[in-house]
Amino acid sequence: MAYNKCHIRGAQFLDLATFSDMKTDLPFMMPSEADFTARMKQLGVKMSDKVVCYETGEKNLFSYRAAWMLQAMGHPNVHVLDGALHQWVNEGRPVASCKLDTNPKDFGYKMQRDKITFFNQIKYPTQPHLIIDNRPAQYYQSANIQ
Repeated sequence: MAYNKCHIRGAQFLDLATFSDMKTDLPFMMPSEADFTARMKQLGVKMSDKVVCYETGEKNLFSYRAAWMLQAMGHPNVHVLDGALHQWVNEGRPVASCKLDTNPKDFGYKMQRDKITFFNQIKYPTQPHLIIDNRPAQYYQSANIQ
């Protein structure tokens, strides 16, 4: 796992592949409020924390996804690290290479339904939506939902 090899000191690992609604076959669906809150407690992320999301990839796609999820659950202070981990490392900033222990803490996440467009709102629209598909081109062009 890339996190164990190199991460910013104090960073917690959030695996978006498993941090989703596991009751559907669709990938990366928003987890329930209860599951989201449980994961934030496990990571020790509190509403009062300033959260900075980053990743090892250069495009920061998963960082933006994680930041949006936090915002959609009501976290008031979320940011994405410009340049991702590779820029941090290239600038000679400190990194760690061991997994850090965490202590669960209370965390009051509440789903902000106005920040999420649900499947039925798109399938049966009551107002127009602009939909942006940011999947890799081969999925978009073949009209596959994966």
